Order: sequence, then structure tokens, then C-alpha cells
Amino acid sequence: MTPIILKLLFFLLFLAPLLAAQTAPRAIVTWEHIPDDRVAGYKVKRGTSPTAITAATAVPDVSVWQDDTIEPTLKYWYAVSGVDTDGLEGETGIADNNPFRFSDIQPASPANLVCSKTKTGSTARLQCYWSQVTKTRSLLLLPTGASVTYRVFLSSTGTVKTFPISSATSIVISDVTRHQTFYVFVLAVWNGIESLGSPAVRIQT
Repeated sequence: MTPIILKLLFFLLFLAPLLAAQTAPRAIVTWEHIPDDRVAGYKVKRGTSPTAITAATAVPDVSVWQDDTIEPTLKYWYAVSGVDTDGLEGETGIADNNPFRFSDIQPASPANLVCSKTKTGSTARLQCYWSQVTKTRSLLLLPTGASVTYRVFLSSTGTVKTFPISSATSIVISDVTRHQTFYVFVLAVWNGIESLGSPAVRIQT
């Protein structure tokens, strides 16, 4: 089989339709289809360095593959080659030095969380604000128009209360017990993947 140069494109979880509600680390590898009748399928290879791409997986004549077996603390490099009906392999196309790791797609923690209180008789009302999350944990920008939502937690001794997920960057918590210490923290959620919690804010009601 004559060597064929393959242009490989590697995306860091920016294929939202394939990733809805995905909570585990997953890499998506895509490439341009080879316009050659000899190509019967492809071989996707993976490694933890650009010079050691070895583990191979045979895939049919498609142009996208999902890798669900990655370890979140490691970086991976990917390569793809075309294969004919006799199993002969063409030239390998390498992703452009664009490794994947979990922190590249986990949203950053919400920052600048501030809470204030208002006394309302025998209870109190808390009003909390935080900054919009626009980057991943590794400080890559999220895609334009990325749908980031937030989950708020209110913690006191022995209890943790959660509130419905919302895209708002503020929340009002009413009917909070007076004369008690509470902690508030927030998680960001993008494509079903949760961030680490924001630094907790302590508030005495």
C-alpha cells in the first residue's frame, strides 16, 4: 500500500453532541477521511509521549473515535493511519503536538465568591455572587458560547444543602437559621464535568 499522508485533527472535548452528560475523562480524536478506495479502515494509536505512540486500536471506515480509557493525570498523544483490506498500513498522521489531559477540559473553579447577609426577623437571607467561568482548569479558554452552569452548596455542622443547577452567577438563599455559622461554596459544570469547589465563604448569621 502506497504511504498516504493523513491530516489528523485532535479536539479537547469540544464535540458537545458526543459528550452530553459525560462525567469521566474522554478524548475525541477526529481526522480527515482519505479519498482512496484502498482504505478499508483506520488504526488509532496512543502514547504518553510523541515519540512513544504505540497502543493501537482498529476502527472501521469512519473519521472519529472516542477514547474512554485515559487516566486523568496523564497526557496523551494520538496518531492515525489508513489500513487496506490486507491490513497494510499507510503513513501515520500525528496530532499537532496537542496532548490531552483531564485538566484541559475540566472547568476552572468559580472565583471571587462573596456573600452578604440580611436579617429578616427570626431568619436571615444570604446573597452570594461569583465570577463567570470562562476557562478550563488548565486555563484554556472554553469554546465561545460554552454553556457553563453552577451548583451551590450551603454547609453547616452536620448538614449540606444543595440548590438547583443554574447558569446564573448569583443566588439568594432565604430562610436561613439565625445565630449559626454557615459555609457557602460553588462548583462550575460544563458538558457534565464538574470543577473543583470554589474557596468556601464563612458567614455568621
